[in-house]
Amino acid sequence: MLQEATKAINSAFNNSFIKKLSQYLHDCVREEVKSSTFRNLKGDKDNKWIFLDGEEKLFSNNDEYLSLEGSNPKLTELMIQSDLGQKDKYLIYGYLFLVGKSSKTKKQNEFLTPLLYMPCKLERNGVNINCFKLDEVLSLNTGALAALMSKHDDEDEVDLLLEGILDVVPELPITQEKLDIFLTTLKSLVPEVEIAINSDEFREEDNISKSKDFYKEKIDGENFEELIEEEESEREKQKVKLEKVAVTYQSAIILTKRPSVTAGVLHELTQIAEKPSGIYRETALSIINEEYAQSKEKSVPLKDMNKITDFYPITPLSLSDSQLQVIKNIDNSKFVAVQGPPGTGKSQTIVNLVSHLVANGKTVLVASRMDKAVDVVSERLNELGASHMALRAGRLNYQRQLSDELNNLINSPANLDDGVEDILLVDTKDMKDHLDLLKNLENKSENIIKLEKDWHDKLLEVEEQEKVIGKREYIKSPLKKGEIDIVSGIIKVLENNIEKAGFISKIANFTSLGQLKKILKLKEFEVTYENLGKLKQELDFALLEWSLRKIEADIQKIGNLHMLSEQIRTMKRKQKTLAINI
Repeated sequence: MLQEATKAINSAFNNSFIKKLSQYLHDCVREEVKSSTFRNLKGDKDNKWIFLDGEEKLFSNNDEYLSLEGSNPKLTELMIQSDLGQKDKYLIYGYLFLVGKSSKTKKQNEFLTPLLYMPCKLERNGVNINCFKLDEVLSLNTGALAALMSKHDDEDEVDLLLEGILDVVPELPITQEKLDIFLTTLKSLVPEVEIAINSDEFREEDNISKSKDFYKEKIDGENFEELIEEEESEREKQKVKLEKVAVTYQSAIILTKRPSVTAGVLHELTQIAEKPSGIYRETALSIINEEYAQSKEKSVPLKDMNKITDFYPITPLSLSDSQLQVIKNIDNSKFVAVQGPPGTGKSQTIVNLVSHLVANGKTVLVASRMDKAVDVVSERLNELGASHMALRAGRLNYQRQLSDELNNLINSPANLDDGVEDILLVDTKDMKDHLDLLKNLENKSENIIKLEKDWHDKLLEVEEQEKVIGKREYIKSPLKKGEIDIVSGIIKVLENNIEKAGFISKIANFTSLGQLKKILKLKEFEVTYENLGKLKQELDFALLEWSLRKIEADIQKIGNLHMLSEQIRTMKRKQKTLAINI
């Protein structure tokens, strides 16, 4: 359904605000579904599955569909249930199953989940039922792997381990070589997982009987939190202490329910995608569109961001070009999505972004589905020197902490004024002046570096030409640019008159020769084609030498690179303090 919704949304609303917003929400839900599903299929009685006999074919052969026996009553029931409950249920095709035995019940597997999977659909085709893939790439069951890695206290470490496995997820079609690389990497990063050569020990039966309705109660505002609490309770039940975990070469079709939080959003998005272009009444987005229509603000298109020059970020931490682009985009646009693997500086970008927005008189709400992510941002903001810049909310313990901090602010307002004498007179204009000066210094440094490269290239050219012309007969001392131009003009006059006779030509030659001997400090110069050719060659070399001297003069006029570099370093150190003060 996610795949169909993507196609429908792309063809609807013709680049309108509604289309962009629904596509954004759709992508968010898609990622959420991918990252949070399938911790343990046996942890929820609503999950149904059918294991397929024989070797895996859909991923290995990379066919468009897999043809299955249509007379199988279990498969037919699975297909009907998925068709009847598209809002709340969806099918996946899973391969390589993680199975586990607990220390209490050694005869029964208590942990079961697919390691690789892809959304699929079942359709009857005559006597057969075809299983179609609904995506082009395999998804990794990061939720299950993260649960197995829960012994690692450091969430960043878990993220890095997952990144290592994600890098080797096989592309379709799956070959034995790709599979070996994937499983070897998995084993090296999660050593407790056994690769089961013989799956008989862990063989699982289908689970399709005794089906019951998913979500007997309709989700509404009154029972929304209750349903989420039930889901969280179910997740707690899934936490089984396993004695043995193995990967088996099994494949299966699984019918599972969507998380209650995402089911409603997916239903809304599907409704929107199915409506004709421009119709969005009776959907949640109608309210958002009304607000947007009433707004008089105009956003600068993202494609024009690079043309914005009068942008002055107020950021206390270092800023890369890509991070600067994020702040520039969000300063001029309503919606910006940023993604990056662990260690790419997302938290630092958020801290800089919050600081920039606060400095410009705005308030900011930072939210995440992980407490630690918000904690990191909150701590880094408060470490900047303003102890109450970031106030933490969320869970009950955070709410108590927030209440205490607000009481402290009310009871001791004077504490906020401690040490502010030096910052009362700074504002955003000071950062503008600071950044303008810094940019000027950086431009000067860049120009010097460019000129020094030009000088080096020109020097090589001079050295090569000096070897070619050999000993100079006529131009033996450096010439100024004006003198070079005069000599060039004289050569043209002499060349034009060399074959001419007459009084005027003689006067022109006499005058030109006089100028030439004076500039080049020559006693005599015989006007012949050979001598003029040699003079032209030496004049070209004199022009090269002048260009070299010109570059040296330009560098000296701009300044000293070492001094400029030190000034830039000093200003960048001051920039952090200035941003914090603002």
